[in-house]
Amino acid sequence: MRKVDGMVLVGTAKICLLISALFLFSFGVVQATEYHRVTVVIEPGSSYRTTKWFGIFPVRLTPQMAVWIETAEGEMANVVYSSQSTVENRWRGADERSEALPVFNSRRGTVDAVGSATPRGDSTINLNEMISFQPGTYSIYAEVNKSFDYNDAYPEERTGVNGQPSLIYKAVIEITNARRSQHIRLTPFGTGAVDGADGAIRPGLQELTTALDILDSIEVHFSSE
Repeated sequence: MRKVDGMVLVGTAKICLLISALFLFSFGVVQATEYHRVTVVIEPGSSYRTTKWFGIFPVRLTPQMAVWIETAEGEMANVVYSSQSTVENRWRGADERSEALPVFNSRRGTVDAVGSATPRGDSTINLNEMISFQPGTYSIYAEVNKSFDYNDAYPEERTGVNGQPSLIYKAVIEITNARRSQHIRLTPFGTGAVDGADGAIRPGLQELTTALDILDSIEVHFSSE
């Protein structure tokens, strides 16, 4: 094991963001508490980790990522994970990168988000926090983006350092007081603004190439304890 930015990293073939969560359900004056472990499992794809040469200096690049949960009404419920650069708005060689994760940045509002170093593709990150939810339907979103991933549709002269736009994944889960496990796979369905102009999601994956290979898969596991 090794420490990176204060976290213990354990080598494995997958990236598991293990979130120990407490779900508190209210029924009239009686409080029923359900405990769930929420695990976000990310499998890196072939474009997850690449090397960009700046003259004679190689720089290893990993994507920016955020995972969050919204209510059925579209309100932000909780930020599960966010890359440190996104939370702190601190970038190597740039003051601001609104186009990195434009959807997440527009939706998080005043909800607190704790930034973590982006996994290098061979690590398990254990995050623990208390999350309180009422039973209902929730949407789980993930936004992923990789700098300098140019293609014919998104050349450097048009997109600056961004390349292809951020990729948006989504899944829907029903939280109840039943003690059961759920495994849900998030599916890519749209993109963010390539220039970061707004927080809208543009449906469709047309003209994307290597952006679709940043991740092989994202799954969310809910299990009762």
